[in-house]
Amino acid sequence: RKKLRLFEYLHESLCNPEMASCIQWVDKTKGIFQFVSKNKEKLAELWGKRKGNRKTMTYQKMARALRNYGRSGEITKIRRKLTYQFSEAVLQRLSPSYFLGKEIFYSPCVQPDQE
Repeated sequence: RKKLRLFEYLHESLCNPEMASCIQWVDKTKGIFQFVSKNKEKLAELWGKRKGNRKTMTYQKMARALRNYGRSGEITKIRRKLTYQFSEAVLQRLSPSYFLGKEIFYSPCVQPDQE
């Protein structure tokens, strides 16, 4: 089983209404999102637990990983405070059509139609 990557976790969190106090979309169509200042540490801590880290993950450590994504172009920093953008390629990978026929380890951002 492939390890969950940070950008996948962030996207999953953005799609989870319960995480809105930690992370929010700024412009979903462009893949721009922002951490909520007062709860960014909580999101980082949850990411560390999800990864199975023994030590507590901090926002500072998580931000370092985000900067590394900047080098690969997967996520870039936007000039606004605590604001980042997924690359086009990452957004396509995270779109529901990408998951068709694949085993899903986390739920993509689509709710089935309520009948």
